[in-house]
Amino acid sequence: MPIPYFMRDIVRHRIFKFILIALAASFGLARPVAAQRAEEPSVGSRIRVGLPDTLRVSPFVRGGQWIAGTLVRATPDSLVLHVGGANPFFVARRDVTTLAVSEGSSRVRSAADHAFFGAVLFGIATYLVDDAEGGVQGRRVAIAAGSGAAVGAVLGALSPFEHWRKVRR
Repeated sequence: MPIPYFMRDIVRHRIFKFILIALAASFGLARPVAAQRAEEPSVGSRIRVGLPDTLRVSPFVRGGQWIAGTLVRATPDSLVLHVGGANPFFVARRDVTTLAVSEGSSRVRSAADHAFFGAVLFGIATYLVDDAEGGVQGRRVAIAAGSGAAVGAVLGALSPFEHWRKVRR
């Protein structure tokens, strides 16, 4: 079956490569749709609360600060956290900008996340360098992406990070 004319034109141009990258990124970043009702974190779970901070404003960073701790009690108007020490930390719900529940730290998940980003970063960097030099070789891009995945997986496994899930409010 011959390739239609418009498809030949798309494949010949670089737009096709950018479309493939955008599709891969959108499928990788898509989140499952959650129920429409509000979720309440359970007592005893580790949560992270985002609070506004108008004194420290940065151009590329969302204004505010994060407080992480164990939820001791939740009332309709406040959250009580155990952050450390003997005294609890009270947070008014009206001041909370973001609320997230910890899913724990996992070496496998951290390694997979780092491997994906390492592969994308190394692959794109090699593609751009080869393109600037005049000839893109798929084998070099594939080797660079594989190397980035390996480096990312090792770094992610050595330093796992805590994963947070945003709570619908």
